[in-house]
This record gives sequence, structure tokens and C-alpha cells, in this order.
Amino acid sequence: DTLEVLKKDPGSVRDDIRGITLERAKTIQELIVENESIENIMIQLEAMIGGLGLRKSLPVEIANKWGTDAVPMIEENPYVLCRLENVGFLTADKIAMERLHIAKDSPHRKLAGIKHVLRENETSGSVWIDVGSLDRTVQALLACEATDAIDKAIEDGEIVLLDNLVANPKASED
Repeated sequence: DTLEVLKKDPGSVRDDIRGITLERAKTIQELIVENESIENIMIQLEAMIGGLGLRKSLPVEIANKWGTDAVPMIEENPYVLCRLENVGFLTADKIAMERLHIAKDSPHRKLAGIKHVLRENETSGSVWIDVGSLDRTVQALLACEATDAIDKAIEDGEIVLLDNLVANPKASED
């Protein structure tokens, strides 16, 4: 009961427990609330990610990076997970499709698929890829049409177009 009282009314704890100042009681209150919040986030992340065969440390990494914003952020766009080290498109897509039931043709999914294909292309030694090849590869990966997403990614500056070739903006600078 002491923790509940501390959480709801730190002033009464100051009055009832000798040696605890109101300032100290409020500090303890803040810590209790913060810990509960982190615990709730971890429970939600575990429900979202657990059981998919992914590394056990992933929920902790997510919580450390985005804190209380993590769950709504991932629910809105699970492909933000690709910003974490050692989380690629396939992992984010598994979470998106199996747990969050994201539409196969979601704009977030299409953009993440495009960026994934471009990164894979860079890994094999090529910065630039023919727009038609990119389109076919992304469509095969996502099992949905992607031309509109490629056009939008070019328009938004997410990828660079030069003489019918596309690349990630940073990679094209080299």
C-alpha cells in the first residue's frame, strides 16, 4: 500500500514517515510512475514482438531508443524499426504483417521495401539501379504493385533519379 500512497499522495507519506521530506516523496513518486510506464511499454512491446523468433533484447532496444513513444510510433509505421541497428526490412515486415496486420500495399511498407532493395543493391556493389529493375524487384518482394511508391519516393526526395537510374540519396553522393 505504501507504493500506492506514494504514487497518489506523496504529502501524506511525508506526514506519516519520519525523515521523508515532501521533495523526497515527490522524487519517489516520479520514479514509481516512470517505472510503471516503462513496465507497461515493455509489456506492450513483448506482446507486439514476442514469439516471432526475434532476439529477446529487441523490446529493450526499442524502449531505450523511443521510450514512451515506441508503441504508438511502431503501430503507426512499424518500418521505423529499420532505424535500429541489426533490424532490417524483413524483421520489421514480419512484425508489421504478423502482429500489426499492416496492409500489403501500405505506403510505409512500399517505401521500406524500396529502401531495402536499394540497400541490398549497394551491398552487392552497385549504388544505382534501373528504375524498371527496382520496380520488378520491389514488386516481387512485397507481392504488390510499387510503381506509385517509387514515383512518390522520387518526388519526396527519399530516392534520387538520374537518367532512369535510382539510388539512395546518401549513396548517390559518393
